[in-house]
Amino acid sequence: MTRVATLCANLDLDPRVREALDDGGLTDAQWDALVAAVRAGRPGDAIVALLDAVEEAAATAGLDGISTGPRGFEPLPGGTAGSRAVRGWRCPHPRPCGRGEPDRDGRAPACALTGDPLAPVRVVSE
Repeated sequence: MTRVATLCANLDLDPRVREALDDGGLTDAQWDALVAAVRAGRPGDAIVALLDAVEEAAATAGLDGISTGPRGFEPLPGGTAGSRAVRGWRCPHPRPCGRGEPDRDGRAPACALTGDPLAPVRVVSE
């Protein structure tokens, strides 16, 4: 999971994270620049400084690992026997962050960072 995906997932888990980042000193200009960079699909190294600013603000607010953290693995539902197709949602941006969500109710979740709806995806395993 990339740093952007981790940040997005943390924002999705708790909407108060954004407020905590503000309290920790992240400026609106920094936030807007990060959102614009994600939407534009800028390469990861172009947004590292912005993600570092997010981490600094998070640390000041008493949060740890807002854009960093352990990698996770979740097997596809239905096991591995035969050919299976799973529908879900993925990051909609030109350089996807790696976030993926299974389709649970047919409604597209939103990117917690930009507010853009996640893009539909179908994964086939054989």
